[in-house]
Amino acid sequence: MSDPSSASPPQNAEKSTLLEFRDADGKPIPLPPEIWTDLHPAAKARILNLIDRVRALEERLGTNSTNSSKPPSSDMPNVKRRKKEKSGKRQGAQPGHVGFYHELLPDEEVTEVVDHLPDQCEHCHGILPDDGPDDPDPVVHQVLDIPPRRRSVVNHRLHARICPLCKKTTRAALPPDVPKSSYGPGVWSTATYFTGRLRCTRREVVQALDDLHDIPMSTGTLNSIETRASEALAPAVAELRAAIQEEPVVNADETHWREENKKAFIWIATTSKMAVYHVNKSRSQEVAKQFLGAFHGILGTDRYAGYRWYPIGLRQICHAHLKRDFQKMVDRGGPSAKIGQQALDEQGRMFGAWYAFIDGKIDVPEFRQQIKPIRARMKKIFNRGADCAIPKAEGTCKLERYPEPERPKTARERKKVCSTCPHSKTMGTCKNLNEHFPALWTFVYEDDVEPTNNTAEHGGRKAVLWRNGSFGTQSPEGSRFVERFLTAVETCRRQGRNFFSFLEATINAAFTGTPRPSLLPAAGQVPTQYVNPPSSPAVASDTS
Repeated sequence: MSDPSSASPPQNAEKSTLLEFRDADGKPIPLPPEIWTDLHPAAKARILNLIDRVRALEERLGTNSTNSSKPPSSDMPNVKRRKKEKSGKRQGAQPGHVGFYHELLPDEEVTEVVDHLPDQCEHCHGILPDDGPDDPDPVVHQVLDIPPRRRSVVNHRLHARICPLCKKTTRAALPPDVPKSSYGPGVWSTATYFTGRLRCTRREVVQALDDLHDIPMSTGTLNSIETRASEALAPAVAELRAAIQEEPVVNADETHWREENKKAFIWIATTSKMAVYHVNKSRSQEVAKQFLGAFHGILGTDRYAGYRWYPIGLRQICHAHLKRDFQKMVDRGGPSAKIGQQALDEQGRMFGAWYAFIDGKIDVPEFRQQIKPIRARMKKIFNRGADCAIPKAEGTCKLERYPEPERPKTARERKKVCSTCPHSKTMGTCKNLNEHFPALWTFVYEDDVEPTNNTAEHGGRKAVLWRNGSFGTQSPEGSRFVERFLTAVETCRRQGRNFFSFLEATINAAFTGTPRPSLLPAAGQVPTQYVNPPSSPAVASDTS
């Protein structure tokens, strides 16, 4: 039996104006009834099939940041976004805003004091004395500046002596506090800060070291320093990865990466104070299980199937992703548009209640009371969207296109035809949301759970920027460098810590063999003994 329509789901009939006529039964047709009625059934099937293909292409062209995961920078100029309501406030700082002012550093941090004395009175032009008993205190104008570029070069001369007894030669060894590398920990910290924090290329870093500090270095040496710095961060990252598995709430996400010019993925797990990254060539459930390890708290994600193994009662589905899904239903048109718009309206009410709760305008009981009817209406919307009665009522059901004798009989044949229905994607989304429905409302009943996965999405943005600038990594070692530095950078940012101080302390500890600082939130700021490391620590291996 031939299938008259095997294309992908099309767009809205009214939107594309491809089915602008109606037959005697009121069903949409592409040509006037007097022409359409006289066409051969095969010609009708061919026309409908081509219309489906056009609609599918229109839907692909209509994909943008409002209805998919595409970034706003990829949108065409004609993409219309929802305009934010004007607040009536002026641009800039608002009344009551606490401004940022440079506070004077304490005297012990001042490197030089210069006194400026007036020599003539600005009122009567008289000569002023050097000092007087009633003179007011001076006004301090403090200037911060970077000292002129300079490098520290130390020649360690290893002398040798001939023994007067055995006539053998003995040469002195380097003390433990002298690095065996040609570059000290300050160079290591600065170089890897450029590559791992600022995401500069190796050639740019080599040039910057030469321009700023007169330090020559090859790209090969920089690569070796990156590997050693990555190994120095490994213990702190491993400790953090184990600690995040003990957290009560974790948000997870994954995004595309490239390793050795092949497709890979970078996984992200975040809390308010921690962020862990992991590069893997697979996006499977097994990788998700390995990445999350022994975690058994509440997991915030999108609807990606790689997390289906996790208990539905301990999940929170991201409503920001759902908003794009609902918008795509609206853009799809036809019966899908009504479902999508109704879902968007209910979601808007849900976010209104959430923000009122966050702002302290309503308490927990009132918040849950407001969510209860919204949840019930959303359930009804998804049930209607998952039902194929809508396209039948609209006259767009593909099964109805077949003459009764040729209509598919078996469930498998009907499923194949229905999979190309204009409403099939909406039906699939609604059925999936019904399966995940309890996980849409975990934030209502559990503390410290948000309705979106934005905290993980924001963490993934740094990985995307790195990927766009470098096209991924060329080796597993490079991937370890990326995931460890991203983990340390983002974790320090979330804890309000100085990443360079942490990096400098970690590398100095690797040189001297002393305990390394931790990334755990309980560790607080980098310990005092690590903030100002010795200028010439030792390391057991050379990178030059």
